Amino acid sequence: MMSLGLFPLSDHSHLVEQLSVLHRALSSNQYSEALRLPVAGGLKHLFFDVENVQRYARHELNLDEMSAVAPFIYRAFGRTHQNALELYKVFALNRSIGALKLNAIIGEKVVRQLLDAGMLVSQGDSIRSRVLAAPLGELTCFHDTFSMSEAEKFTHVFFGRCSVRLARSLAELSRTRRFTRSLDLCTGSGVQALLCSKFSDEVTGVDINPRAVRLAQANQEVNLVRNARFLESDLFSAVEGQFDLITANTPFLLLPPDSKATSGKGGELGIEVTLRIFEALDTYLRPEGFGRFVVSTAWVSGRSTLVDSLRTRLAGKGYRIRLVPINTYYDPNLFSLYESLGVQRCTLYVAEVERTGVTLEITEIKRSMPVELIYRATTALNRWQGSKRIGASARVRIPAPFEQPFR
Repeated sequence: MMSLGLFPLSDHSHLVEQLSVLHRALSSNQYSEALRLPVAGGLKHLFFDVENVQRYARHELNLDEMSAVAPFIYRAFGRTHQNALELYKVFALNRSIGALKLNAIIGEKVVRQLLDAGMLVSQGDSIRSRVLAAPLGELTCFHDTFSMSEAEKFTHVFFGRCSVRLARSLAELSRTRRFTRSLDLCTGSGVQALLCSKFSDEVTGVDINPRAVRLAQANQEVNLVRNARFLESDLFSAVEGQFDLITANTPFLLLPPDSKATSGKGGELGIEVTLRIFEALDTYLRPEGFGRFVVSTAWVSGRSTLVDSLRTRLAGKGYRIRLVPINTYYDPNLFSLYESLGVQRCTLYVAEVERTGVTLEITEIKRSMPVELIYRATTALNRWQGSKRIGASARVRIPAPFEQPFR
């Protein structure tokens, strides 16, 4: 299927106007209720469906969670929110919809405006969207689709399951605390900064991607958030002072050096950006301040490269770090790269950080044994698929920096 491409960003006032038109159309059809809908997954996701169904029943944030029973959830949801379900398929799952059906739901005038703005694309009798909308309760966060050209990976604005997991962690933190100054690094669409605005006096969101900053600024106005600002910045380079909450959905992917996916590229072993953030916390995080970060670690010789690096670089500093697992993964398409670095698997976490000023504590929260076995089996299968796809000749000698096990 041909790439849809990223939707064009007009000047700020027109961008806000266009997104506001879509926001009103979604809101009038109870789109916010779709926050509790998971994504259709496979049988292995049955182990997570108790929580998925509970979140659905409690009207809690369930977006982008994988579920084996998603079709049944959609059927139940559609009985009372049919229009919202159809819009969720278009603006969250990026599926096509009949032009007549979309006209009937949000109005022919709105559809025409969005087509003229390049946010919708006509495909014969059907329509697909080039902008996605994440329903987050009172907020709707607009972001890019994954249907883009290779060249557009430089500017793509990401939103995914890790964004949702971080949002859920922040919601839990906000139940007992309010913050004076909050900072959201790698802000992307601005989702975490906008969420932090509810329990912070002042919020700053920064991103190295100019498109992300412009979209975050538009999301701020569309959602009527007054106490946030967004800046173009390479992590902390454009910010001053200290903050009592710092968040980041960090780029964490271990990718080839020539990859254009800058929104996800985490540098060496996928931990380079994360380590830059942690090393700067002494300067930018207030004593007794908190951090919430999406981070990943590559496992080499049975050791977590991230944990070992943090123990070395934060030695003697007072931080309490809890690593709450999200996922364990191995990309079979990158078999040669993983093997050349000795990477056995990668684990994705939400890192819950508190600056205690006492000692360094790093704790990895363990998953239940059945869930852990599923992840390990999936990782082993992906690694086997990668080896079969590339062949034994693709195995490369491990370069010098990674010849010895991590201590």
